[in-house]
Amino acid sequence: MKKYKNQIIALCICAVLFVVGTIIFFSYDSINNKESVTGTITKIADGCLDEEEGSCTVYFEYEVDDKNYNGEVSKYKEEYKVGGDIHLYYDAENPLSVGVSNKPLYLYIILGVCGVALIGSAVVLIISITSNKKDII
Repeated sequence: MKKYKNQIIALCICAVLFVVGTIIFFSYDSINNKESVTGTITKIADGCLDEEEGSCTVYFEYEVDDKNYNGEVSKYKEEYKVGGDIHLYYDAENPLSVGVSNKPLYLYIILGVCGVALIGSAVVLIISITSNKKDII
């Protein structure tokens, strides 16, 4: 096992970073005072229905503390239908600040890099162990 000490240490570090990244990723909403609410799509801008997914205005209404709000986002998904549900995030201190995605892109990138590093270090360790077993036989 001393032979694989560096690979095992790298694997452990990557595992810890991945776990910490995952915890931060999934607790980001509560850390940033964001709440989730389900809204109802009231209108989809003309021409959006011809697209698969992309930048197109979707109008919706939602309720926070028994008060109704209206909003819009410029992010269209194929699953959006007028009268259908839309999952929203709003600022608990300002319910008018609303959006469909609460997590910034850098969180996805960090989690992805940590995942790739974890898998890569595991593969390197496995290859090291199996290649040394072949030398013994």
